[in-house]
Amino acid sequence: MSSQAPIRLIPLICPNCQSPLPAKVDERAWVCETCQRGLLLASDGTLCAQDIFFSNQMKPGEKGHPYWVAPGQVTISERSTYGGSRSQESQQFWAVPRLFFIPAFETSFEQVVASGVDLLHRPLQVQPGLPGPFLPVVTPPEDLRTLAEFMVYSLEAERKDALKTLKFTVRLDPPQLWVI
Repeated sequence: MSSQAPIRLIPLICPNCQSPLPAKVDERAWVCETCQRGLLLASDGTLCAQDIFFSNQMKPGEKGHPYWVAPGQVTISERSTYGGSRSQESQQFWAVPRLFFIPAFETSFEQVVASGVDLLHRPLQVQPGLPGPFLPVVTPPEDLRTLAEFMVYSLEAERKDALKTLKFTVRLDPPQLWVI
């Protein structure tokens, strides 16, 4: 006989209007269909309010792609290379705060990093638009710092100077959830 407690399924109910939420496996955020409130399933299992912003770039009739968007500052404390140094290029790039766009929908780790790096180079100009359907949000906010760090490593490794070592810190402001 097993000593483990049985698995219990607890239905997710909107704390605002008590409507059931049509949650899917691994889904972390929703808009309540009844009261239109944004909700996030926190890591401790509680539901909390979550502002969800919809971009005017959403295409009618298509599901939007959710992204965690956070302003961030990267400070490089050490960067050495095997080849010609591009540390000045690196320092100039990170001298200003950057917007980190981190995919919140299901995709491969490689695609999360590649997409995030691309959007660091060419950030989207998000403007509010009309709400619409969106892909399930599966990336929890507590994963953002780690994903942002992988994006910095990837971006720095792309430089054509044969990166040897890299030490840095990333400071992220609180993220917003945008559907684009």
